[in-house]
Amino acid sequence: MQGRAAIWLLLAAGVLAGSPAHAQTRGPGPPGPYVIDLGGATAGLPQAQKFYPEFPTGTRIPARGFGFDVGAHVYLFKLGAARIGVGASLLKVRGTAQTVATSSSSSSSSSSSSSSSSSSSTSTTVTTFPDVATTGQIISPQISFNFGSHDGWSYLSVGYDTGSMKSTGSGTPQLVKETTGLTGYNAGGGARWFFIEHMAARFDLRLQRLGSAGSFSVSAGISVR
Repeated sequence: MQGRAAIWLLLAAGVLAGSPAHAQTRGPGPPGPYVIDLGGATAGLPQAQKFYPEFPTGTRIPARGFGFDVGAHVYLFKLGAARIGVGASLLKVRGTAQTVATSSSSSSSSSSSSSSSSSSSTSTTVTTFPDVATTGQIISPQISFNFGSHDGWSYLSVGYDTGSMKSTGSGTPQLVKETTGLTGYNAGGGARWFFIEHMAARFDLRLQRLGSAGSFSVSAGISVR
C-alpha cells in the first residue's frame, strides 16, 4: 500500500514541479509572502504491536485516521526557478476499529454405571474484544521549493517530524498505551490556487515516517494570506 502511494506521490510531484498552478492573473509576482493553512486530513496509522497495549488475539486495530492539519509558511528568496519557503504544520488524526464478538460451543457427556444411563450437555463461550481508538499527532517543520506566481503555485517540500501515538481499548480496566518522543521525516508536494487575493484552495500529498512507522497522508482545505 505504501509503495503504491509512493509511486502516485512521485508522479504527482513531477506534474506539480513542471506545471505551476495559476489562478486569475492580475500581474506578475512571486509566491507569498506568507500563508496560513487550515484543512481536513487523513493519514495511515501504524500497525506495529509496539504502539498498542496487549489486546486479545484477533482484536482489530484502526488502519487510517481522520482529522485536521494547520500550518504556516513564509517565502524568503528565489533560488533558480523556485522560491524558497520555510514553515511548519501540525497534523492530528484519529481512527477507530471494532471487532465482532465470537462464540464457540463445547459438549460434554456423563454416564451412570448404576442405572446404565448417560446424559450430554452443550455450553457456549462468547469472546468479546475491546473497541480500539488510536490518535496520532505530528509536528513537521519544512522547507519548500515553490513554482508559480503570487496568484497560484505548486510546491515540493521536505521536513523533520516529531510526534506521538496514543491507543486506547475499551473495557474495565481500560487499556491505554501512549508513545511519545517519536521522530522521523516527511516529503511531499501540493498546490495553492488563489481565487481571491487573500484566500486559496489547497491540497497536499505527503509520505511520512514517524519512528519505525511509515504512512501516506492527504489533506485539503484553504490558505489565507
